[in-house]
Amino acid sequence: MTITLAGSALEIGDRTSAHRISTCSFEPAAHARLIHIPDGGWRAAIVGLGEPWALDPVRDLNLRAPCSSNSGWVYRLSGRLERELLHADFASSVAIAGILVQMLSELARTADGARERRPRWLEGLRMHLEQDFRSPVRLQELARGANVHPAHLSKAFLRAFGCTVGEFIREQRVEYARRQLETTALTLSEIAVAAGFADQSHFAKTFKRLIGLSPSDYRTATGERYGP
Repeated sequence: MTITLAGSALEIGDRTSAHRISTCSFEPAAHARLIHIPDGGWRAAIVGLGEPWALDPVRDLNLRAPCSSNSGWVYRLSGRLERELLHADFASSVAIAGILVQMLSELARTADGARERRPRWLEGLRMHLEQDFRSPVRLQELARGANVHPAHLSKAFLRAFGCTVGEFIREQRVEYARRQLETTALTLSEIAVAAGFADQSHFAKTFKRLIGLSPSDYRTATGERYGP
């Protein structure tokens, strides 16, 4: 099982698939694969499922074919996983096993087709928000662009991605900020503005709520030593 924590990569094997932020994927052990990592880099947790904690869930969930999920639940779980990896303590092994079992459950739902097929307008909206998350967003404008009612858009988005439109945008901004903290010397205020936050205070509060660390602490924990 592969959980992308930062960056992106392209996997080439029996099928071609993209690993990006908020993506969790499963590949049976027998499947050969080649992973291409672009210049921007890729950080991921690659987990073997032969450990005792995984054997029963994999069998019970009947995971056999390659599958992936990029729902809001996976985003939140990957954030929790990274916090446990960065700040391991006596309970981390149990916590990590629990997080990974939840991810397996999400993958099983995707593989089983339990979630309804996403309409084209919804996938288009997701791609738009991933590319233009810095700009102010109004639900009415998004609904008009998708030619659906705002209430229908809200319900469909939550059902498909496990989060509201507002939560999705905040997650995209935080992910952008994480990359800047890891790879640039920009100040926190510069990153806040570049990511689309109203100010540094709003950025810091949102970042800590989603990631579990302040921006400064995260920059230190990931090995960078840039100034505030």
